[in-house]
Amino acid sequence: MELVASSALRPAFPAWSITLPPPLPFPRELFAGALEEHGRLLARHSASFSFLVRQLRAAERDLPPSIANLGAVVVARQGKADEVRVLLRGEVAHYAAEYRGVLRHLLLRDQRSRMPVVVFGRGAVSLHLGAFDMGPDGAGPLREFAVDTDEVVVEPILQEHRTDGPYVVTRWVHPDGENRYAWAPVPPEPRTYEEAADRILARYEPLVRPLLRSQLSAGASRERFVVTLSSGPRTGDGVKVGDNPALFLGGILPRIVAAIERYREREYVPVLVSMGRCACLRWIEVDGEAGSERPEPITEALFPVRAARSAEKGVHEQATRTSRSAAEAWVALMQMARFDAVDRYLAGKSEEEIDREIGRPKREKTHE
Repeated sequence: MELVASSALRPAFPAWSITLPPPLPFPRELFAGALEEHGRLLARHSASFSFLVRQLRAAERDLPPSIANLGAVVVARQGKADEVRVLLRGEVAHYAAEYRGVLRHLLLRDQRSRMPVVVFGRGAVSLHLGAFDMGPDGAGPLREFAVDTDEVVVEPILQEHRTDGPYVVTRWVHPDGENRYAWAPVPPEPRTYEEAADRILARYEPLVRPLLRSQLSAGASRERFVVTLSSGPRTGDGVKVGDNPALFLGGILPRIVAAIERYREREYVPVLVSMGRCACLRWIEVDGEAGSERPEPITEALFPVRAARSAEKGVHEQATRTSRSAAEAWVALMQMARFDAVDRYLAGKSEEEIDREIGRPKREKTHE
């Protein structure tokens, strides 16, 4: 087969995961032969992953993506050389958009910083999670790539989907050659950013709460403790529970930061849902019960709305990015779930420097 991106339309919001119908429960034993072949493909090409990862990260020198934000694709082709690629995780998701079980795993950044690998071949598509050996301190060069064999998702390659009212109908081909059909409800598109934020929080709250309890019981500081949920079309969703000092360095989200600073009754923990140009503040109870009134939710645009420019005297203006402001870098890093890089990028700047950068318009170049 040839590797091509799915023709599925990208949703209006970056949080693709909240509009994804539930996956179909394909039994792994149906595809035992295919999974054996996929294991051989992984072993054959594991050395290529480290080379391709280094190559991609070198091309993104300003913001090199973390391992967990990357993904690999391996395609077995009869009579031709296998195809191997390493891309951003959200880009890999577009090659697997027709396979909801695989896609669901691709859209959430792995908490253990493992890299997903999607394998196509022998009538099946499978997803595997693996990690590079980077030495005892975790800071060395990329070495052997080891796959976790316990966490595997597999689906048949031959699937067709059509909508029927509020459902998606899937026709898939059983390994015995027989057609099978399944129905699943389609979640509606969110109508507003506020609705999208509520649904993102509802989706990931079961993951957030154990992390929250664990960190608080271990004595984590509550001064700047924030649950951060980020969602971007290129890298999917990211979750961080804990200290987020970069958020408080001034000027980026002033209303949200002021609200977090104002409400210090620690029955509630602030939840920042970052969705590109917009961020929403929500609150969750620390232990599931609270006596005081929940603070108000807030939605805040990260950039001011600029009026569209009109072309004058037949000259068409074309904006070209030559630098990245602190606010733009914050958006990019949040979408990539690079929480450590956010801290490093902004922590070295004074509040005055950040204020100046955020208030400064992008540099532009006019082409006649």
